[in-house]
Amino acid sequence: MELHRMVTQPQFTVFTSTPKRLRTRTIHGTEFRFAFVPVGRLFGVATHWITKQEAVRTSDLERTPIDGLRQPEYCGGIAEVAKGLWMRRDDLKTSRVIEYALRLRVGSVIRRLGYLLDLYRLAPELELERLRSVDLRKMKAHGLIERDGKRYAYRLTGKGTKVALTFVLFHQRLCGPLANSLFHHQPNSDARPNSKLEAAYHKADASIRNVIQLLEAA
Repeated sequence: MELHRMVTQPQFTVFTSTPKRLRTRTIHGTEFRFAFVPVGRLFGVATHWITKQEAVRTSDLERTPIDGLRQPEYCGGIAEVAKGLWMRRDDLKTSRVIEYALRLRVGSVIRRLGYLLDLYRLAPELELERLRSVDLRKMKAHGLIERDGKRYAYRLTGKGTKVALTFVLFHQRLCGPLANSLFHHQPNSDARPNSKLEAAYHKADASIRNVIQLLEAA
């Protein structure tokens, strides 16, 4: 991100994507960390010339935020990716960023990118629909939603309604009382649970809320 002027502070650790599993190394005082990426996901790469004779392969401007959204712990969090997108909004080709996200086929990356592009109004509505349609296709494949006539809208099927009610009842009757009796309310996403059980609860709770929101949106 620093190479593409997407950060406001200097970075002292270099993260490198590689199809090989390598250990962290320190070379001339600089720490290099290696993130394993399968060969099929190594795309969006550009050549960056250091001197007239030496060059390195780096992620291009559009692939860089995708990597940040895939592994935000390597770049300071999603907030830093959001700053980078805004700083380079005039040069960023959002259609290519969306294409990379869809090609990567990682649900969390698609949802995070869609949220940021929509929040900052960085992409036209038609491009955002390409990201939203991924979750809709999955729900449609499972028979949870169906087209509402000829309109570009969806409604819950009978099966979808039952699934939605199941999650709501599960959340209200089991998760709610369990949380109130055993755990303190989680104040924010950065809070660290005191036990593995509490961490598992928060993870399940977040997943259920996400499914319910998708069903409501449909």
